[in-house]
Amino acid sequence: MTDYKISIIIPTFNSKYYLDDCISSLIRQTFGFENIEVIFVDDASSDLTPEILKGYCGRYENVRVVFSQKNTGSPSKPRNIGIENATSDYIMFMDHDDVYYPQMCEVMYDAITGREVDIVSCRLVFNMDNRDCIMEKTFLDEMDDVVCINSVHEMPCLLTTSHPGFVWNKIFKRKFITDNNIRFPDDALYEDICFMIPCYLKARGILLLNDFWGYCYIVRSEGENKSASETFDDEKLLMRLRGLDVIFDLLDEYRTEFPSLEGEMLVGWTKIFIFTNPENKREILKKAKRHYSRYRWNTRIFITSIPFNVCINLFMIMFRSSDTFAVLLCELYWVLFKAGIVSKKRRNS
Repeated sequence: MTDYKISIIIPTFNSKYYLDDCISSLIRQTFGFENIEVIFVDDASSDLTPEILKGYCGRYENVRVVFSQKNTGSPSKPRNIGIENATSDYIMFMDHDDVYYPQMCEVMYDAITGREVDIVSCRLVFNMDNRDCIMEKTFLDEMDDVVCINSVHEMPCLLTTSHPGFVWNKIFKRKFITDNNIRFPDDALYEDICFMIPCYLKARGILLLNDFWGYCYIVRSEGENKSASETFDDEKLLMRLRGLDVIFDLLDEYRTEFPSLEGEMLVGWTKIFIFTNPENKREILKKAKRHYSRYRWNTRIFITSIPFNVCINLFMIMFRSSDTFAVLLCELYWVLFKAGIVSKKRRNS
């Protein structure tokens, strides 16, 4: 049996349009494709994805595929299956429709093996509807090229919904994940944040490669192949609400508070509630109501300017004050949306 240096876990579902670009970016790694264990976990695809994956297995001895019998609706269970099947000392995650830049694995592996840290994170490039790539802007832009901390409490802003909260721009020690029994939540979205909360709180050493862009995050906002993050329906809204339940329960379990994370999660879910325009608005709001007490009037949303942040805080306080106001606001938005006055924009808060 070959000893691989990195196991890369890739959940798939109806991925036939993206898989060739995905695996090609791994084959081109300067690290050497032969050093990488690629674990695809297919979530009961109904297109040609299983046949394509079987073809990869026949062509490359370092590619493994696990087929699920039932679709779960999120990457969580497939990623957990990937963790259980990984054999190398280091784990990375990748989405089926994204790509690694050629030096991604080499730089990340050298960084985590060169220091006593459990997690290494890099920057990402954002691609929207095949337009020119944009360097993602975050609060990290003002920091040193390389940042190493012992605990997330030294830098609480890491636990936010901007790129430090993602899993696919990172490398992890497998032993760290398995020893702490860290897994993704079943039947819930916001799964990355749910995973990263215990990771950041338990990690003994976190390294940020602030000057290295290794991951290309691709979003399609329109058409039949649009990204899951751009899909707004009642089922996805409720799965995101269950994700909020997991996130806030985790923070309570660890007896810790991260006001910016809590605020950003509530703002994000509120936007999606409005974009979704669910049939049972009041019933869903009743389920979400207990979380809104966590929103503070002085919450800092790192991905916005301070004046806009103030506007968001005022809006959130008004939204949580009355279900009737929240329902009327949602209905007003949809009147304006249908008239072409407003649009759905997820990325620019």
